[in-house]
Amino acid sequence: MKSKKMLLFVLVLLAAIGLSGCGNSTEMKNPMVERSSLAEIQTALGFTFDSLPNNISNLKLYTIADTTAQADFTLSSVGYTARKARLTTTDISGVYDKFAETRTVPNANGIPVLYQYNPGEAGLATWSTTDFTYSLYCPAGFSNTLMQGVVDQIQ
Repeated sequence: MKSKKMLLFVLVLLAAIGLSGCGNSTEMKNPMVERSSLAEIQTALGFTFDSLPNNISNLKLYTIADTTAQADFTLSSVGYTARKARLTTTDISGVYDKFAETRTVPNANGIPVLYQYNPGEAGLATWSTTDFTYSLYCPAGFSNTLMQGVVDQIQ
């Protein structure tokens, strides 16, 4: 009987130790902060989008980890996520899809843009200027023609 009490005591003690660790966990802060305007992004990051496409709807703006500007929007019934950050070699897109096709096409300013896509499905465009890195992601309804038109309007 004494060994059963000891076993019960050890089990209760182990459970208490296990549960005590749960209360001390630190909560990770969400790096995305919703912003109300491009001016608010400018204040937070020291830069913003200089231009976005005309006739967009459902615009939502964010900053990510105090380094990246993000604009989510709809154009011609297709959703897009545009990102801009100070020049970096790090992928800022946050997209980890595998794409079947790739090609590089210059934008309206002659800057090479890498397009990765699954025709008619998802697509990602990435490019850099002397000061900034950009990405544009289309999770569904990808069209080369539409995507190139959107890329040409983002600065």
